[in-house]
Amino acid sequence: MSKLLEIIQKQVQSYQYRILVFDKDEIFGYPEIQADLLSRGYEIVYVKSAFEFRIHFELNRSSGHSIIYTTNKKFPVLPDIRNNTKIIDIGLRDVYPFLDPDALNGLSFTVLNILTGYKIYESLGYTETIKFILENIYNVDFDTLKSGRGKERLLNALITVYLEKNGVNKPVTDYLSLQIKPYFPELTREGLTKHNLLTFIEEKWKAWVLQQDSDINFEEFYLAKTIGFMFIKGQLKPVHVTKERYESFATKVGVFYDQEQSLRDELTMLTDYLNNTISSIEDKPQEWFDIMQIIARAKTLSLKCRSNNSAADLAQIENRINERFQLFLEASYDSLISRSGSKHPYLVTRVLEYMRYHPSGKKALIVLDGLAYWQWLVIAEALERESISSELKSTFAWIPTITAWSRQAIFKGDVPSLNESNSNEEKHFRAYWNSHGYAEHQIEYIKTSVNKQADLSCISSRSIMAFVINDLDDLMHGVLMGDEQLYLSTLQWAESNLLSNLIQKLKQEGFKIFITTDHGNIESTGIRSLRLNERFGALSRSKRHIRFSNDTLKKEFLKNNTSLPVGIKDLSVYLKDKSAFVPENDRLITHGGSYFWEVIIPFAEI
Repeated sequence: MSKLLEIIQKQVQSYQYRILVFDKDEIFGYPEIQADLLSRGYEIVYVKSAFEFRIHFELNRSSGHSIIYTTNKKFPVLPDIRNNTKIIDIGLRDVYPFLDPDALNGLSFTVLNILTGYKIYESLGYTETIKFILENIYNVDFDTLKSGRGKERLLNALITVYLEKNGVNKPVTDYLSLQIKPYFPELTREGLTKHNLLTFIEEKWKAWVLQQDSDINFEEFYLAKTIGFMFIKGQLKPVHVTKERYESFATKVGVFYDQEQSLRDELTMLTDYLNNTISSIEDKPQEWFDIMQIIARAKTLSLKCRSNNSAADLAQIENRINERFQLFLEASYDSLISRSGSKHPYLVTRVLEYMRYHPSGKKALIVLDGLAYWQWLVIAEALERESISSELKSTFAWIPTITAWSRQAIFKGDVPSLNESNSNEEKHFRAYWNSHGYAEHQIEYIKTSVNKQADLSCISSRSIMAFVINDLDDLMHGVLMGDEQLYLSTLQWAESNLLSNLIQKLKQEGFKIFITTDHGNIESTGIRSLRLNERFGALSRSKRHIRFSNDTLKKEFLKNNTSLPVGIKDLSVYLKDKSAFVPENDRLITHGGSYFWEVIIPFAEI
């Protein structure tokens, strides 16, 4: 267990009924802490004022469940409540007494948790705390910044801070901006952002590779290692060079001379990386999000190369990864439901919550039904050719991965009703935003497609919009020749410009755009068709899922099919591997199970 969680648990463990937390630095707002408290039976309620606290307290005075009230504003508490409530006054200074709280504010839970392991015996001021974070978390050695390798070490620090998963806060980034100004004035003039940093690195890398005027030595040990990982993760694009220059590179990372050969080399590099990484994947959502970006890149490369050997090798890797993923689902999936979506939508039920917390005024959600993660990479490349850049994140679909449930979960912003189809999703979408202060005339829900493009004249007068596009799901179910055909169909759809035109129109009207899907898909192989009694005993079914009408029928099915790799969720039984309930050896692309291609789905921001 993390030390930070232990600290929070000690604060609340002695009292089980009502707790009021004056949380000036919003420590209790971290999803990891909320998930832990929720798993312990607490309801967490954020209140903005003494009045709001009083109202909720009185309405729930007689309820038997435990409630933790959190607020970042201190207010007086009347005696009648004080006598029945444990009051906790906590801030970062209480947890980290020797570090400056202003310098810590906004750091990720991961970083804060690491900091709890350090023993510090003297108080550090604002700047000293920032330097301590950079030195101990991001391995920035300030002594080396004054050496001949200072520029390379500082660039490596920038990459680590801005692009790696631990995250940073404004004090750290502001401090780094000042530090880099003498070294990289052109970068600071444009503003130090993730996008500008990537553009800067690409330009400098290209100049160095082509032996042009470059003032950065990319052979510096730490920088070379970091840049290599950036190419593996697809954050940077390789540079075309001559055959002679290509052969001068030992690792062949970040360069190519023959496009086809480059794709094969990159694919080999990615598969080697995945083979060496599978056994060390940690059972954390972010770990799976990170690995998904890499294997999705490998998948697109395999489809571009059209190599049977590489496809077979990758299929083996996929199955090994999926075995690990199913263990993660068994151990951790249920806890995702309780995670806050304010900083990241770990589950599709939190997509609307994440949008709500985003500071932009006008927001649009685009749901591309049935989109596999690797398909988004194909679409994103097409969007880039139209000068539309996106930031890719990830989320988890609802399991079983059925449109009726997972898409409902998106638009409802909550656990879906399993007795309900997706026909009410517009009603759910409007109800959610109505409940958070938006008037009916500000909200719009639209279905559109290549063949039936919607009237977009209402965009200028709306603040909250949702678009559902079923084209890709239709393409998926119509595929006869596997992922190779789906790849070409996806590319063709992306080049139809339906999505790019919609995005451009929304951007012109000032919308922040979020793009996701309800579930992914998988190329499956038939094991057998469902028997007559199995079909009749089902409330609903798909090629990879059965929902039985009662528990007796479910148990009977499981008893008669002990060898099937299935997952169970209430009355539902779903397949975990690549098999499907269709005639033996039939191939098709479908969904409904819990294979990682179905469950880990893209979530992009534009």
